[in-house]
Amino acid sequence: MTAGSSLILVTGASGFIGRALCRHLVQSGYRVRGLVRSVPEEPVRGVDYVRMGSFDDLCEGISGIVHLAGAAHGRGGDSRENLYTTNVAMTETLAKAAIEAGVGRFLFVSSIGVNGPQTHGSPITLASSEAPSELYAESKWEAEKRLVATLNGSATAYTIVRPPLVYGVEAPGNFRRLLTLVDSGLPLPFANASNKRTIVSIDNLISLLVRALEHPGAKNRVFLATDGKTAVSTRQIVEVLREGMGRPRRLFPVPVRFLGFCARLVGRGKAFSQLYGDLEIMDNHVSGVLGWSPDEDTLSQLKQVAKQYWRDTQRS
Repeated sequence: MTAGSSLILVTGASGFIGRALCRHLVQSGYRVRGLVRSVPEEPVRGVDYVRMGSFDDLCEGISGIVHLAGAAHGRGGDSRENLYTTNVAMTETLAKAAIEAGVGRFLFVSSIGVNGPQTHGSPITLASSEAPSELYAESKWEAEKRLVATLNGSATAYTIVRPPLVYGVEAPGNFRRLLTLVDSGLPLPFANASNKRTIVSIDNLISLLVRALEHPGAKNRVFLATDGKTAVSTRQIVEVLREGMGRPRRLFPVPVRFLGFCARLVGRGKAFSQLYGDLEIMDNHVSGVLGWSPDEDTLSQLKQVAKQYWRDTQRS
């Protein structure tokens, strides 16, 4: 698959990852068709947007698909029915349309939650068992299985990528809330947060997705997306974000067990696990099979994100 002659379909093209991917593909010389629920107010120049509807002619002339569209908690994903309809059934239907249209590659962006929400001493690898523990992750795992079953034996190859938390200046959700919290300048109880978490920057993820879309070695394989082999702690994340914003660190220690007890008492056990729990990931297949490695490490990129966030907030 090469730029210029290839037309790529990106579903969820108006989302955080979708917009970044569309920009990269257009800049790289690809023709891009973006599937959206509604055309964004600030469309990416060069993208042919198509509203969600029938898949009958959607895949005609398409060389590759990057399937990002889906429901998550707080965004249409609060019920098993919604998650099944959007994440599972839609993936299967699109896969069948891809076969009919003779699409060469179907790249599905899943979630590391398929392997579980936490690690305990050993990182998640491709040899790790699937262990989804929440409805969203369960729907992604079911979608993966449906995709593989549908495309097996066809001329359309699949590639599955499971990313952890994706961060960037425009990131929504938990990372946006963390940026706002760090920017507040308030003293924060993260001095003892020495956990180990693997995350991935939007730039590294997009680079990996494009490599997986193009590389013949990615055919019918699963990859785990990371910034590299080094995990970072919540304390390190907050420190480097405040450094990038030009703010003092202002972290104070609180016993982790006490915080965990308080969090569970008020129903915020999940948030506590995300801030203080481990989620380490390692995928040597990415470099070995695709010859790909991240451009920069996590802490360097987080600092750049914080600097850009600070500049943007000062202009607004």
